[in-house]
Amino acid sequence: MSKKSVYRTIAVTLSMLLALGMPVGVFAQTTQTPGAAGSSQSQKSAQPASAQAAPPLKVTAGTEYMKDIPFFPTSIRPFLQRRVPQSTLTNSPTIQQMIHDGKLTLSLEDAVRLAVENNLNIEVQRYTTWIQDTNVLRQEAGSPYAPNFDPMVTSSLGWSRASIPINNPFISGTGVSTLSALTDYNGTANFTYSQGFKTGTEVGVLFNNSRTSSTSTANFFNPAVTTTLGYTFQQQLLKGFGTLPNTRYIVEAKIESRAARDTLATEVMTIVGQVETAYWNLVYALANVSVQQTQVEWAQKNLQATQAQLKIGTLAQLDVVTAESQLATNQQGLIVAQTNAQQSETVLLNLITRDPMAAGLSHLQIVPTDSINTPPKVEIIPYRDAVEEAWQSRPDLLATELGVKVDDIEVKATRNALLPTLTLSGEYSSEGLAGNTRTVTEVPTAFAPDLNAPVLNASGQPITLGGEPIYAGTPSQFATSVATAQAGLLDSWDTMIHSNFPAYQFGLTLSFPLRNRTAQADSAQALLTQRQAVVNVQVLKNTIASSVRQAQIAMQQGVASVHAAVEATRLAQESLDAEQKKFQLGVATDYDVILYERDLASAQGAEIQAKASLLEAVANFNLAVGRSLQVHNISIADASSGHVYRAPLIPGAPVKPFTLFPTRQGR
Repeated sequence: MSKKSVYRTIAVTLSMLLALGMPVGVFAQTTQTPGAAGSSQSQKSAQPASAQAAPPLKVTAGTEYMKDIPFFPTSIRPFLQRRVPQSTLTNSPTIQQMIHDGKLTLSLEDAVRLAVENNLNIEVQRYTTWIQDTNVLRQEAGSPYAPNFDPMVTSSLGWSRASIPINNPFISGTGVSTLSALTDYNGTANFTYSQGFKTGTEVGVLFNNSRTSSTSTANFFNPAVTTTLGYTFQQQLLKGFGTLPNTRYIVEAKIESRAARDTLATEVMTIVGQVETAYWNLVYALANVSVQQTQVEWAQKNLQATQAQLKIGTLAQLDVVTAESQLATNQQGLIVAQTNAQQSETVLLNLITRDPMAAGLSHLQIVPTDSINTPPKVEIIPYRDAVEEAWQSRPDLLATELGVKVDDIEVKATRNALLPTLTLSGEYSSEGLAGNTRTVTEVPTAFAPDLNAPVLNASGQPITLGGEPIYAGTPSQFATSVATAQAGLLDSWDTMIHSNFPAYQFGLTLSFPLRNRTAQADSAQALLTQRQAVVNVQVLKNTIASSVRQAQIAMQQGVASVHAAVEATRLAQESLDAEQKKFQLGVATDYDVILYERDLASAQGAEIQAKASLLEAVANFNLAVGRSLQVHNISIADASSGHVYRAPLIPGAPVKPFTLFPTRQGR
């Protein structure tokens, strides 16, 4: 075999090793193009944005933290720490863009968008999803209970020198010698490759090279080059056989990653519901301030009229005290309403900002642009349909059901773990040996075992040369020499590649515990956990059904309360109009008109409260059936990235009508 052929063979072998060493199992990332998530232009109404164009809630296939860093073309990158952006604790620039003259003009959609961008509870849950993604990447590499799916290439280079004292020259291999020590030199260059597969198969390749030399005269090659090329494999036939036992943690990690996104969606829905409640509480609180101011104005007018009648003697002093008390009570109510408005501002600001103490926000006044004067049109859908929709859309229920899938995998995997361990293994290796042969001088000493004795001929007479006897230990023309042959690494490789010295090995290893209590306990525990998870799913379904029913009842009650409050306000206005006409005709007094004005202000306050309660009930119903994100056109991609993308509203384009109950969208 020529040296060119040897080099070509070596190059092909090394190329195969490098090819096998490439990272495998890269998790494909599915990107979701932002945009087209729905429209949004702040409308001064109590109606949220249309949910008809909302994207379905879909879990993305993966994120960058699921993907490994490829080995090529920059082979050093997998050994460097991944870059993770620093946590942002400052408010998004959107808030500053909405502040004018110390006032934050805010619609409900703006408040929801700011909450998705800035709320720290949502941010914490985002990190939870990303951490879970890293667990997928970790399990893709294998686990202590599965083969190592990441290829491993190991190389070792070494050199050693050892000086060994000689006590017995024959045992030491030096023969009759005057050496007092044996010196060995050893240089090694070894390479190994190993990888496991999802079927439970493990393979390995070893390529060892060593060069040794010694002061011993007993070695045939000195120095000697030894090379070994070997292949090993191992396959589980019972316990650990198949893809499920070896990929259980990968599948479970992916399911748990999806469940983490459902948990993120649940957190976003919860925050959105809190924002809606806080927003309408602020709207009501500001409207209640106006109502209380009207009540104070009425009390002031009543006090002035009472004092005037006291002067002319038509009323007693006690009536003046009563009017003063009423004014003080109304002033106290105004102060309470103003402080409630401030508290509502604080709650809402904390929900939509990362740092409510940032510059310009400590004394910020929030001006809501959505009004509650026009209540939404509410359509009460059948209870069973609402519950079915909630069971299909609620992300917390979806996350719990995904947990049941994980438990199902555990049941199957622990059932496989009950089996004994039967391992099929095999090994093939080929060795090569070459080097420089030593020069050996051989003298026929068959008739003279003693090297100091003369060499005898066939007749038993000493052989002489020039009249002198020839001794066995003296080189002469009767001695023969072995010439030194030059050989080295390539010859050793040639011998190895041609398998001049092959070795084969196959075997079956059976191992099983006699009682198998650990595996039995693990299997029973997995079954019990799976049964418990099924019960928990039903418990959550019942809880969801109850919450949907309560939200539906609250919404029905809110609708009735709004109708009654609107009617009461209309009647109070008609009564005031009639009393004013009587006053103009001189039939009624100014005091009577003031009393009717008080009744109208009270009716208006009750109407505002009823409308705010209805809007909160609608928000709670959307939360109960799992519509909160669709209603506000928020996707999982928006929640994961912290940015709510909106398609621009084309001027002149018609605005889609609002419906509280959009078409059900699957996942």
